[in-house]
Amino acid sequence: MTKRHPKQKADQPIVLLFHSEDDLVVGERLLSARPATTVFRSSAAVRDVAARAQVMRVRHIEQLRAWLKLRREPTPTTFVLALTSEIDLDNRVTAALDSMKVGLPHLLASSRDQIFVLDRDQRIVAFFGHWPKEAPWALKDVLGKHKRDLFGPEGSMVHDAAIQRALHGDDSSYEWTVAHKTGPVHLLTAASPLRSSDGEITGVLLISRNITPLKLEQLALEQSLKERTNQLLDVELGVKHIAARLRPFAPGAGDAATPRLHATAFLSRRERDVLTLLRRGIRLKSIAQKLGLSVETVRRHVKAMFRKTGVHSQDALVQLFEDPNKVT
Repeated sequence: MTKRHPKQKADQPIVLLFHSEDDLVVGERLLSARPATTVFRSSAAVRDVAARAQVMRVRHIEQLRAWLKLRREPTPTTFVLALTSEIDLDNRVTAALDSMKVGLPHLLASSRDQIFVLDRDQRIVAFFGHWPKEAPWALKDVLGKHKRDLFGPEGSMVHDAAIQRALHGDDSSYEWTVAHKTGPVHLLTAASPLRSSDGEITGVLLISRNITPLKLEQLALEQSLKERTNQLLDVELGVKHIAARLRPFAPGAGDAATPRLHATAFLSRRERDVLTLLRRGIRLKSIAQKLGLSVETVRRHVKAMFRKTGVHSQDALVQLFEDPNKVT
C-alpha cells in the first residue's frame, strides 16, 4: 500500500523510517542509484530536519519500490534514512529529558536537603531545596554573602578544607554543627566542584543534610557503650577482689590438704618479683639488694600480698602458690 505525500518543496528533505535493517540497506542502495539524489543514514539527522521534512514509514521494501515508480522525473532530492526503533528510542529519551527539565525545579524544592552554589570567591550565589526553619538566617540574608559573613573567621574554618578541595577538583564530605535555641543541629555536607560546559571549575556545589536524629542516636549509643564498659570494669574488679580471698584446696586427704592459689594475676609486677624470690628461700635484705629496693619497700610489698591473700606469714604466702617457675 502506497502512502501519498504532498508535493515536495525544493529544499524539503524526505525522511524514510524503515522497520528492518535489511530493508534499510536495500532502500539505501535503490535511492543511491537514482540521479540527483543525496542519501544520509542518521537518526541524529532525522531530528535536525524533522520540522521541515516529509516523513514516510517503510514497513516493507516493496512499499518503497512502488512509491519510487509513482514519482515523476526525479528532481534533486535529499533522503534521510533511519530505523523506526532508533527514532522511537530517541523520542523516548527526548521526552524523558524534557520531563526531567520540567520536574527538576519541583524536585529540588521538595527536597529536605539544602543545596548551595558558591562562586570561586566562595560567595553564595544560588540556593535550592528546603530552607530549614531552624536556620539562624533568612534566605534573603544569605544570598551574595561570603561564608565568613555568616560564620565568622573561626566558624568558617570547618568549611575551608572541603571548599578548597572542591576548587581543586576533588569531592569530599564533612560534619559540622550549628547552634540553635532548641539544641545543636548536626549537618552532613558534601562538597563538589561546579564545572562549566568546557570543564572549567567555576565554583562549588554544597549539599547539606540534617543528620541531628541520627547523630543523637549515635551519641546515645556511645554513652550506653561507655556505661556498659564501666559496669564490666566494676565486675572485673569485683571478681579480682573475690579471687584474692579464695582458698582453693589442692586434692588431698582430709585435713592434711594444703591450700594453694593457682594465679597471681591480681599481684603487681613488683609483688610477683618479690614472691618469686621468697619462694627461692631468699631473705628480705637480699631480695632488696637484687631488686634495687630498700628493705622497707620490700616489706611493704610483702604486707600488700598478705592483705590481698589473707595470710599472715611469709611461709603461708609461699604455700598458697604452685611451683615458683609458674609464677610470672
